[in-house]
Order: sequence, then C-alpha cells, then structure tokens
Amino acid sequence: MVMVLLYDGSNTSTSELGATHINNSTRRPKPVLPPKRRSHVEDEAYNDPGIAEDDPRIVQALREKFLFPPSDEPYNLVHNRSHNPSIGQQQVIDKLLRQMRGGFYVECGGFDGESYSNSLTLERERGWKGLLVEPDSKNFQRMKEKNRKAYIAHSCLAETPYPKKVLFQRGYYAGHIMQQEGLQAALSEDIDVEYIQCFPLYSFMVALNVSKIDYFSLDVEGSEYDVLRNIPWDKVDISTLSVEYHSKAATYELILELMKKEGYVMYTKINHYTLFADDFIFVKKEILDQYQNDSRD
Repeated sequence: MVMVLLYDGSNTSTSELGATHINNSTRRPKPVLPPKRRSHVEDEAYNDPGIAEDDPRIVQALREKFLFPPSDEPYNLVHNRSHNPSIGQQQVIDKLLRQMRGGFYVECGGFDGESYSNSLTLERERGWKGLLVEPDSKNFQRMKEKNRKAYIAHSCLAETPYPKKVLFQRGYYAGHIMQQEGLQAALSEDIDVEYIQCFPLYSFMVALNVSKIDYFSLDVEGSEYDVLRNIPWDKVDISTLSVEYHSKAATYELILELMKKEGYVMYTKINHYTLFADDFIFVKKEILDQYQNDSRD
C-alpha cells in the first residue's frame, strides 16, 4: 500500500525522531578534495556526445573549476539548529534509514543552501557529507554564504549521458533548463537567462570518489525523468530518493516505470499545501524490506 503524506508545515526536531542509529561512515570512500589551484580545461573539450562520463577531462574540469570543498567557517544560517527546513522529504528518508549517521547525500537543486533544504538537517544532526548542485548563479552565491559542510557546485545535472552547456532561465526557486521551443522566446523577451554547464550525476561521483549515495534529492523543475534515465544504475548505488513530479506531465508514469524497473519501491508521496513539494519517495526494495522487518521487532 502506498501512503500519501499531506505535510502540515510543522517543524520536526530531530530529537523527536528516535534514538536508533546506524553508523555506515566507514563503508564509503572519503570524497577527494579538489585541488586548491583552479585552472580551466581548454575549450571545454568535455562537451562531446561521444565522451565517457568518467573521462579524465571531465573529472579534471569538475575538480578544478566546478566543485568547491566544504566550508571550514561556522554556519551562516537564518534559523537556529532546531529548525528543520525540509517540508516532509527528509523526515521520511530519516525514518526509512533509521536515523542513520555518516551518510552521503546529493541535493539538486540546492537552492540557497537553507530554505526548503532536504539535506541540511542530515548534515547538522546526523553528520552526513554530501554534494549540493545549484545552477542559478544568484542562488549559488547565497548558498556559498551559508558555509555548508558539503561540496557545492555551480552547475546542473545533465539530461544527457555526457556534459552539455544549456540555457538556464533563472527564477529564484523555480529556475529551469530551457527547452528548444523556449530559446526563441528568450531572445525576444525580457527573460533572465544564463548559460550553465551541466554534467551527468555519475561524473560528479567519479570526481568525488563516491559510489554510494544514501539519499538523492532531485528537484529540477521538469528535467527529473531525463536525469534519472541517464544514470548508470549499475555503477551508482542509491538507497533512497525524493523526486519532484508533476501529476499532469507525460513523465509522471515514466518516472514510476523507470524506478520500478531499477528495483525501487514508491514508498509514499509528499504533498505540501504551499505547493513547494510534490515529491515521490523511492526506496530500494531490500532497504524497505529491512526497515519493515525491523519495525515488526
């Protein structure tokens, strides 16, 4: 049976979520710190449909130009530690993973690094490491100022299995990659756009020396299916996901079919009254089985 959670907007303190912990920090490699000296791969040679996702040119570009290491400075946040900015997604993931400590997350889009963040509480309260990806240059600057203890990237997840530069329409919390039909409008109308370099998810993972993702938060305003279908699922182990959906979009059923084929169960939906959340929660079948068995004990 699939549940639909209508989250009421109340904050949930992590102290209320239980005391059972799993420490899996020793089973995943420590992310590789990008070199301090930042250079540029000449002529963006990695933007080639024939290039492999783990090509050394891509890895070099990510490490030298796009990935910024976790901040050593104190957090610079608006809200205090008791505030959980996630509007339901993180709370469900935390339950499914039984308050696991030392995990690794990927959140895209990362927005400003605090508002509506699905990863901040995991980072602060559970000791998780991770990657925040945000294409909007204004939001990315706000994110940098939050001093998150995660890698951050001014980039986007590619809709293709190779890197690609795209035209991105800025929109504060609703920016998106412009499709071909919208390009002419961008040239003729007063639309706030910028060119952004996108990379496949697997390329980011290779650059960080990470193969295990405990939680993947994907909210990219309509590109979710294309990002998901281009993940090499045999190379990246993802335990849980929250994926934004649009119920009237053609990709609604496609996302469900794809994730079922890859061995995931759609555990629930998160729907928030402000419409800032319409997300599927997916979990690997074996992890769901373990959670349900433990719940019976």
